[in-house]
Amino acid sequence: MSQNEISDFLDELFNSTKYVFNIPVMIETSTKTYETGIISRRGGVLLTLDRDKIPISDVISIKKRD
Repeated sequence: MSQNEISDFLDELFNSTKYVFNIPVMIETSTKTYETGIISRRGGVLLTLDRDKIPISDVISIKKRD
C-alpha cells in the first residue's frame, strides 16, 4: 500500500460511525504484524489497544479483520 492509501484508510476508520477501537485491524510493518485495535492517531503515530506505538511511516499494510 502507498502512504496515501494508508492515510485514506485511517481517515475512513476515524470518520466511521463506529468507535475506532472496536474495529479489529491487522497492521503490517517491515518488522512485525499487529492484530489489534487502534485507540488514536497522534503526531504520526498509531496507539493500539495493546499499548504499542506504531509510526505511520513504518506501516506497509493495514486492513480490517473479520
